[in-house]
Amino acid sequence: MNWSCKNSEEYSELELAIATLFVHAARLDGHYNKSEKETIILCLKKLGLNDHNNIDNLLRKAEKEEENNHQILYLTREIKKISYKDRLKIIEMLIEVIYADQKLDEFEDNLIRRVAGLTYIDHADLGAIKIKVKEKLKL
Repeated sequence: MNWSCKNSEEYSELELAIATLFVHAARLDGHYNKSEKETIILCLKKLGLNDHNNIDNLLRKAEKEEENNHQILYLTREIKKISYKDRLKIIEMLIEVIYADQKLDEFEDNLIRRVAGLTYIDHADLGAIKIKVKEKLKL
């Protein structure tokens, strides 16, 4: 997946939606810690955003956006337009962000299922991704 932003002030709706979704997932349990923020940054890098200033600025913008908008439907609108393979990557990273604190509560699990449903991810693929992430993180 290639990011299209040209500088630290211009982000596509997709980029902002993904970053905001990750922030929302990290904040869902009421704790937004360094580990979760580092995981979000790592995920943004895996998606192709490499410039440190761009990542910091996008993350700040996403944090502000998440404070003002908790609508999952709004955040998934752009994500469901990308390829299925890329949507699977986003779901995998969403799960990594959620597991950054080494636990999964019922609200976080519900978020994963809702986002997967709204982005048309097959239930079997979601199950396989959950297993893959847990194995990768040794949970």
